[in-house]
Amino acid sequence: MNFEQYLLLINSVKEYNSYQEKDVLLSLMKNPEISIEKISEKLGLSYLIKDYNIKGNSLLPFMFKARQNTIGDEISAITTCTKCSHQRPFSIKIDDMFFKDPDNISMKYTENIIGFLNYDDIDEDLSFSEYDLFEEEIKNNSKFIFDNSVENVCPRCGNIDKDIIDYSSIISKFSLESIYNQYLDLLEFGHMNLLDINTIPSYEREIYSRLIEERNNKESS
Repeated sequence: MNFEQYLLLINSVKEYNSYQEKDVLLSLMKNPEISIEKISEKLGLSYLIKDYNIKGNSLLPFMFKARQNTIGDEISAITTCTKCSHQRPFSIKIDDMFFKDPDNISMKYTENIIGFLNYDDIDEDLSFSEYDLFEEEIKNNSKFIFDNSVENVCPRCGNIDKDIIDYSSIISKFSLESIYNQYLDLLEFGHMNLLDINTIPSYEREIYSRLIEERNNKESS
């Protein structure tokens, strides 16, 4: 799969709804060893497995993209230093996990790659036909690299750890208990039925639930 095909496939990923979010969390609670393929199917990504034979860790970029579309780009987590056990929060953006691999482009063009990639900085001696050829090389041979690891430097001892952002920890910002509380709020105070709640994405459920809580707080004060 070349660069353009991969990009189109990544951008085809849709957000998942509240039912899918809840279903994944329940599945992970029942079986923490559930396969990445099963989780992907629950998030609506089964077409990647059936139509494109994408399996295992190759599904990770698409799962993170679905999370980005549903909850947001930024992921917050806590790192623990393996040397001094100091804990601190950190965050990373999903967009920063994707980058293009220039080393995979034909070596005959690498000498001028930086200039070629910038339309405003094309070498005067470079003919348009040469540029078109180079651009075609990029489209056909470039590939995306996805890296869900983060290097964290401990502010206490200076030790450097590499933390892996696991897909099971990014599907939702909420615990199952919090999600069920939001469901109860929307059923009781939001005059929504179960089907309505199941079909909305996490961010809408969160907004509705917060507005209900704010209104209830005002009425009780």
